[in-house]
Amino acid sequence: MGEYIDEVLRLGMRCNFNCPFCNVFNNEEVGERTLEDMKRIVDAAPRDLKTLSLSGGEPTLYPYLGDLVEYVKAGGWEVMLQTNASLVDLELARSLKESGVDKAFVNFPSHLPEVYAELTGTNEGLFHEAVS
Repeated sequence: MGEYIDEVLRLGMRCNFNCPFCNVFNNEEVGERTLEDMKRIVDAAPRDLKTLSLSGGEPTLYPYLGDLVEYVKAGGWEVMLQTNASLVDLELARSLKESGVDKAFVNFPSHLPEVYAELTGTNEGLFHEAVS
């Protein structure tokens, strides 16, 4: 006890969802951190951490995600992606695997389409896309 096993790195504030419970407010004016900024943050992370978790907003919107994952892996950490997975298609999934993502934490707040839509601030169509 007392030692950290995980640290969350927020890549930006952009998100394609509008979850009423979330503290990310899809503020595009805030912008994203540059890859160089993120590398400096990674370099400052404690070496006794097991995992660096990449979050957002929605991290799959981050334009340098693959490069950042490779950088984190080169530093010796596991990489966990915290995502709503709505933008992940087969091509992106392969790319994330190849860049070194070890695990994903996927927010899927309900098995009911209408509740999913309400909790994500989206629509029921997105639920059906996600489960297909």
